[in-house]
Amino acid sequence: TASTSPITGAVVVTGGVGVAGALNVAGITKVTSTTASTSTTTGAFVVSGGVGVGGAFNAGGLVTVNAGLTVAGGVLNSGAIFTTTLDASGPVTAHAGLTVGSGALTANAIFADTIAASGGFMATGPVPAGGSANLNQNWFVQRDFVQWSGTAWDGCAQVHIKTNIKNSWAMYRFLIEGYNYVNSADISSIVVGYLFSTNGVAGSFVITNSAVFDRGTGATTAQYISSDGFVVVRVNLGASYYSGFSASAWQVNPNGLNAPITTSIYNQCTNL
Repeated sequence: TASTSPITGAVVVTGGVGVAGALNVAGITKVTSTTASTSTTTGAFVVSGGVGVGGAFNAGGLVTVNAGLTVAGGVLNSGAIFTTTLDASGPVTAHAGLTVGSGALTANAIFADTIAASGGFMATGPVPAGGSANLNQNWFVQRDFVQWSGTAWDGCAQVHIKTNIKNSWAMYRFLIEGYNYVNSADISSIVVGYLFSTNGVAGSFVITNSAVFDRGTGATTAQYISSDGFVVVRVNLGASYYSGFSASAWQVNPNGLNAPITTSIYNQCTNL
């Protein structure tokens, strides 16, 4: 006999039911109580142990996780998400807001009206926040995320590292490290800057509050904006024969790109 309410079905019990062993239900299980949950011990459905869900999990209200939350896929929630840590290999969407406490927030992409992360924060995809993004710790440190080496004699020997920083109020720091074989010299340069605009209109951004420090004698560096609006770091080696270097990036200031820095490498004598 099918059950369509608490008073219909093959077995109907008007009082409580206590089960000391396992309970296996082949059909749909519904809890009609509307008791609100304010803790792990209150609500219409309370489980003292763990819960394993093989399919989708949909929550129409607030989701609170007291410990860490690890998701193999994406997370979609129409309300807010509060958790100590959040690790998702897919996208995370919270229409009301996303708050991560003392732990880290790691996701492929994050979509939220507001983002607050007291611990580390890393996303390998886009992070659009319709409201505010409050990240209390360092956002990104990308060590040796791009490398370059040359074997041909090149009278120009200029290498242009074109970044994906464009039309964004982004503060950044680059460290270029390597070895100039021909000049028997160390390559060690620091490039810092802030891409700024007074009105946010594409094409109006300029590099300001910037500096370049060439600590080694193996290369001289400079930075500029390409003809299509991207921040470029130019490394002049003088001679590129069997020379090589790697670049690291820091986005640790309050204003960052809010995404990993990616690059394209060009070996030419003129600016991009």
